[in-house]
Amino acid sequence: MEEIFNSEFLLRENESPLCAFERIRTHPHFPYLQKSDFVNIILFLNRTSTQYSKSDIKYELYLLFISYYILPSPYATCRIGEIYMFGVKKKKWNPINNIRRNYQKAIEYLTFSSTLEFPKANYLLGILYLRKKDYDNSIYYLDLSASVCYPDALSQIGMLYHRGEATLQQNFQKAYKYFEHSAHHGNQLGIFMMNNFGDSIKSQYFDQRINAMGPIIQGECPICLDYKVGYTLPCNDKHFVCSECLVRLLENEILASGQIKCPLCRAQS
Repeated sequence: MEEIFNSEFLLRENESPLCAFERIRTHPHFPYLQKSDFVNIILFLNRTSTQYSKSDIKYELYLLFISYYILPSPYATCRIGEIYMFGVKKKKWNPINNIRRNYQKAIEYLTFSSTLEFPKANYLLGILYLRKKDYDNSIYYLDLSASVCYPDALSQIGMLYHRGEATLQQNFQKAYKYFEHSAHHGNQLGIFMMNNFGDSIKSQYFDQRINAMGPIIQGECPICLDYKVGYTLPCNDKHFVCSECLVRLLENEILASGQIKCPLCRAQS
């Protein structure tokens, strides 16, 4: 029996740990293996893979496989999916250090990790589906990740709104809010966008909103009580706000609540 076990599960000549564990996983006896069997498999793989450094990506990967199948964890499944998603390629070619991208396997493991509510898995799935131009799934998973304030997902959605990509219409207000939120959580892209383009995005949004207002007229502003040039509001063509007060309304209310309120009737505009 031991000889059969050795022949089936021993790391074969010129076989990487990754290939070995994939072979073991697809073996018809795999569903019936006990935890003690996995321990033996680990021992066999370690005993016959001493030529591999423990820093090698495939060494890490087969250990993750083992942790995934013995005790499924969101981290292990996400890390496996991440390795398959990006692949590994080093300048000096080595079969242990080079892994080709495999989106199908990446989706398999990342989706499992997503069911365990791991936010990084949702973010990676969103990026992966974005690469595949499956925009509905991309937005779905990015929103899932952003809903628990995962910084990378927040900044990525901000970029989509800023550029108007992946079925999302260009929306500078939402882009600003996502960048601001991601920067608050330490995301480097969010910090970069806020430091270098925050004022520009805000002014673009103000221009976009002001251009959607009514015609430019002169009148008495109900806020500052001065007679100035300004805009009529969508709620009523007789409700008027001067241009300076309108910018302050946009600054104080739009970026916080998403709407401004008419100073006369309090209707949202």
